[in-house]
Amino acid sequence: MTPKPTDASPDHLVVSLEKVINLNHPLLRLAQELDWEGIRKEMEPSFCHANGQPEADVRVVFGLLYLKSAFKLSDGELIAQWVENPYWQRFCGFETMQHKSPIDSMAISQWRSRLGTEKLEIMLKKTIVVGQQKNSGPQ
Repeated sequence: MTPKPTDASPDHLVVSLEKVINLNHPLLRLAQELDWEGIRKEMEPSFCHANGQPEADVRVVFGLLYLKSAFKLSDGELIAQWVENPYWQRFCGFETMQHKSPIDSMAISQWRSRLGTEKLEIMLKKTIVVGQQKNSGPQ
């Protein structure tokens, strides 16, 4: 599933990220290796009816949480840098350049709370394992 664009730019202004970025970038290689459907299935139960419905695509939120952790950013710093970084946008599943954040910094905090520290750590560790497996393979 591809996240919905965050802005309604006219079609002639839409730029495909794959045409302007290096598809061999380490973050994009990691994104190709991740089991996004497995991540989705693991995270969605945290958003049952009693906890409230998801407000954003799971890939977007997990991608943001991963980037926040990997680059040691505050929620506000994460959002500001995400809007400027096409690699981060592609990592989160977007196919075209976005000019607005898909969620605000308060929503990131809410998602983190709903997931809980333990589940979030498990998900991030899975990402680390994928990265380690990729780096230890034949070059």
